[in-house]
Amino acid sequence: MQTKVIETIKSLLVAYALTILLLLLVALGVYLWNWTTGMVNLIIIFTYIITCFLGGFRLGRKMQTRRFIWGLLLGFCYILLLVLASLIVNHGVNLASSTNLTAIFLCLVSGMLGG
Repeated sequence: MQTKVIETIKSLLVAYALTILLLLLVALGVYLWNWTTGMVNLIIIFTYIITCFLGGFRLGRKMQTRRFIWGLLLGFCYILLLVLASLIVNHGVNLASSTNLTAIFLCLVSGMLGG
C-alpha cells in the first residue's frame, strides 16, 4: 500500500515538473513571438493533456495491474491540486465554466489513456 502511494506521488511530481517546463517554454514563446491569448490557452490545454498522459503512463507501468484506473487516479489528483492551488491563489474557482470542465475532462481522460 505504501509503495502505491509513493509511486502515485512520484508520478504526480513527474507530471508537474513537465508542466512547469512546458509552461516556461510557453512563457518564452509569448515573450519572443507575442502569441495570442487563444493560442496560449490552447497550448496550456495541450500541456495538461501531455503531462497527464505521461504521468498516467509512468504510474500505469509501475503498478502493472488496473493501469487505466491508476492513470485516471493520476488525472484526478493532478486536477485536484490545480483546483486547490487556484483556491489558494484566487480565493475561489469556477468549476462550472466550460473551460474548466473541459480541462477536468481532458486531464482525467488523458491520464487514463496514459495508464
